[in-house]
Amino acid sequence: ALAAIAVIAGFILRSTHAAWIGLVCNIFPVIMVYSVWALVDGHISIGGAIVIGMIFGIVVDDTIYLLTKYASAHRRGDKDPIVQSLQQVGPALIITTITLCVGLSVGLLSNFGPIFTMSALSVAIILIALITDLLVLPALLRHVHKPRLGNAAPTGA
Repeated sequence: ALAAIAVIAGFILRSTHAAWIGLVCNIFPVIMVYSVWALVDGHISIGGAIVIGMIFGIVVDDTIYLLTKYASAHRRGDKDPIVQSLQQVGPALIITTITLCVGLSVGLLSNFGPIFTMSALSVAIILIALITDLLVLPALLRHVHKPRLGNAAPTGA
């Protein structure tokens, strides 16, 4: 799955840097949440193990959607393609994330351990993924795709 994500992201932006950016932005939330979970609880039940496969699709979808909008804005030559893509995709990502988190939060009321674990990890990963997509992804894109300075004529006398 990780290799496929890297290939798709690289294909979308036609860049190996994009492949690495997509990989980092999709792995970071999972690693962060499972690391904190290991410190807090330390036990991964069957529900906790299932979360990676289940939530990975959501996390990847948001990142690919944002990368696609960025790529099209970048190809059109928009002045700031990062801002354009965030304005177009950001509200949808936020609404989708809130909706998913509210729905998955119902499992937090369960006394059954695997359901509680699955819900807690899912909500946390989705929230961290949103933050990563809205803050880290644009920063990485700005770093990798810096505006190129043209051969401007010298100014002054």
